[in-house]
Amino acid sequence: MGRIKPQVHISVRGSTKYEYFKSYHKHLKSALPRLFKEYDVNELFVVRSKRGQWGEWCETWEMSNGKPVIVKEGWS
Repeated sequence: MGRIKPQVHISVRGSTKYEYFKSYHKHLKSALPRLFKEYDVNELFVVRSKRGQWGEWCETWEMSNGKPVIVKEGWS
């Protein structure tokens, strides 16, 4: 099975929007503050692969003291 492209699932007014990124550390994580502000949401759901692992790794992010933090994570 191939690698899962890092992505953010954003629930906005009853629908889900998806944003895909080239890399997790360089692109996705740096975009999180913008996504929270742009979509005015309290929570973002991230799906990605982990190096050397099989399956989907999922993270729930929230803003805390002005910074995005992981509040829940695990394998799908």
